[in-house]
Amino acid sequence: MKEILNFLKDIPTELDTIHTISSEKLKKNYKELIANFPIKTKTKNLLVNTVPRELTKGQIWLCKQEYIDYLGNNVKGDFPYYVVIVENPTSIENFEFVRVQPISIFTQFYAKDELLIADTSITGFEFIIETWNEQPIATNILGTFIGEMKLKKLKIENEIQISDEQKEFRVLEVKNTNYLRQSVNSFLIWKEIKETASCVIFNIDNTPNFVSKSIKEGNNVISEPFQEYLIAAKKGFKDKREKFQYSNTIDNISFTINVIKYDNTFMITINGIDNYKLTNEQQEFIQPKTTNKFEDLDRGIYFLRIDGIDKEIRIILR
Repeated sequence: MKEILNFLKDIPTELDTIHTISSEKLKKNYKELIANFPIKTKTKNLLVNTVPRELTKGQIWLCKQEYIDYLGNNVKGDFPYYVVIVENPTSIENFEFVRVQPISIFTQFYAKDELLIADTSITGFEFIIETWNEQPIATNILGTFIGEMKLKKLKIENEIQISDEQKEFRVLEVKNTNYLRQSVNSFLIWKEIKETASCVIFNIDNTPNFVSKSIKEGNNVISEPFQEYLIAAKKGFKDKREKFQYSNTIDNISFTINVIKYDNTFMITINGIDNYKLTNEQQEFIQPKTTNKFEDLDRGIYFLRIDGIDKEIRIILR
């Protein structure tokens, strides 16, 4: 057991470098993991091709090991985790989350306050469901559908006593699954900030920059792309659009990003630079309407790459 605890404290390089989960990499990952410990398991049924139409209680998923959270941070776990959904999804505004319990293949640490699943046909190996480690996660970090099962009701009549090694294992599991919870924690941070001021986020090097509305109504000093709306204001129209401006200098390159928020869409203009590329969450290239203006953008995360700047700029529009 000590070998397993040491392993969970210090993840080997070959596991830490897995970023994109594929069938072959996943199987190789677990074969290498199992080879280090006396755990009998099978991997031939590890992945299935059928993906359910909706998320429901009892489904088992392999979570993404790396993802972009609600604040635009690049979050990476030491290795991908299996989870079982224990409640159907819930939505708050445009954010959908689900409560899950992580799955562990280290059955040596099983205690009576969790579920031991000896049926290897579900995942290809025996596992325990960490009922004590239940947590909410964003549904968009569920990566690969594995299978589903009927969850049993756990009855605990007396107080559970666990060993020091089991306690140490649980501390490490809570720590290692923190990257899953970050998907919801980042949304809660956003909600707290949004209560006091509407803002757009510009994230550089996993550092969110919260930008509040920069142009007040009636301000005579106004820069592009807001000039057209100043003209409208002079004609008697009240401009209710929210406007944001972010300026920075990176690697001796100065630039300004302006954002206008409409009811359901956004417009971005980029000034001070000529050679850059804007993509969305699907890594699709966004074509500007004019030289530097991007219109009719939906909510989400956009990625700006500027020639001469190594760091990616993530623009989060909510």
